[in-house]
Amino acid sequence: MSGGVVYVDLRNWHDRASFVLPSGAASEGRVAVVAAVGAGVSVDLSALSAGSAALHEAGVPTEALWADGAALCWRVAPAQMNPAQRALHRALLSPPVKMA
Repeated sequence: MSGGVVYVDLRNWHDRASFVLPSGAASEGRVAVVAAVGAGVSVDLSALSAGSAALHEAGVPTEALWADGAALCWRVAPAQMNPAQRALHRALLSPPVKMA
């Protein structure tokens, strides 16, 4: 694999010691991902803009952003996960963002 990133959620991996990275891969350590999930959200620019602006205004730097099916995902520092969740909830859930 060249230049790609793979996230592996080890929370439910029963034998974490058995997990072995593929040849040539390196761990980036702990990461946190916050997401907005819902039908059509991954193609809604208003949700992307509102969520990204909310994170910026809350002082939460994003390390990556991607759309995956019915989700918009932002990678943030693990220490910023709770502030990021609160910012996204404020921006996207109350009041609801009008979907295009």
